[in-house]
Amino acid sequence: MPDSSGSNLCLAHNCRMNAAFRFAARCNLVAVTRCARRGLIFLYSLAKGTRLINIRRTVWRLRCRDARWISRSQKMLPLQTTAQDPKNSAGSSSGWTMAGLAIALFGLPLNVGLFTALQIPWSAQNIVLRELSLFAWAGVLAYIIRRKELLGWESVGLQRNSATKTALWVLITIPCLALALFLALGLSKLLGLPLGSADAAKFDRLPIWVLMLVVIRAGFLEEFFYRGYAIDRLQRLFGNRLCAVGVPLVLFAVFHYRQGWAGIIIAFMTGAVLTSVYLYKRNLWIGITAHFLVDFIPNIMRHVL
Repeated sequence: MPDSSGSNLCLAHNCRMNAAFRFAARCNLVAVTRCARRGLIFLYSLAKGTRLINIRRTVWRLRCRDARWISRSQKMLPLQTTAQDPKNSAGSSSGWTMAGLAIALFGLPLNVGLFTALQIPWSAQNIVLRELSLFAWAGVLAYIIRRKELLGWESVGLQRNSATKTALWVLITIPCLALALFLALGLSKLLGLPLGSADAAKFDRLPIWVLMLVVIRAGFLEEFFYRGYAIDRLQRLFGNRLCAVGVPLVLFAVFHYRQGWAGIIIAFMTGAVLTSVYLYKRNLWIGITAHFLVDFIPNIMRHVL
């Protein structure tokens, strides 16, 4: 009588081997299909004149982890595309960038100037509406960056960064801001310039939560507009590093005119520190946090304490 147990074991072993081979072949087929799909997406994007940032978004959606070289090459991308796609032509992209620069450089003083020129009553409700309208400008600028320029948040320094390194650089930046503030105050005293803002007494009458909204807006929007967006776009458009750095810094200082000449000097020197840190680290969160803390301590803490 033949030994059936041995044949059964052999049959089971062959079945397991066949299943393993089928599984391996299926995995290889999936891998080959993914590689082919990514290659076709890459070639199609190049043929259509699509920017590398669009390729990066598509590949990221496919969970392609080996596409990190795109983020490195993104800094070298000019604001222009081929003439095959009229919606993303060079003229259209540059036009939207100019509109973004107008918002970044003149949106804040335009809103505040209209608020003053129309003699709108200085109440908590009106100040909140003014601050929310300023945040609306930021929303328009974000739309231009993402939908019209087709760029990522790293183009304005708002990419994800290490929280530890960001906090460390905030601790480094704040003493530098304190030193710049001390030098600006000394220069103002030497020149006999009066200190204080024309709106200081009005701000003191506002509730703390409204002051908090104003401080948050100043810390985020001023850095986003004058450092993150303006510097990068001016350099992309004109290719002049000095112009890209100097124009936003001067405008940032001049638009503090309601604080007098002393306020302009303080804004210029502290803005120079924030600009230097941003150019060195390309991390706007450092400037936003430091700017917020420098405004928070004298404007909020003195009311709390």
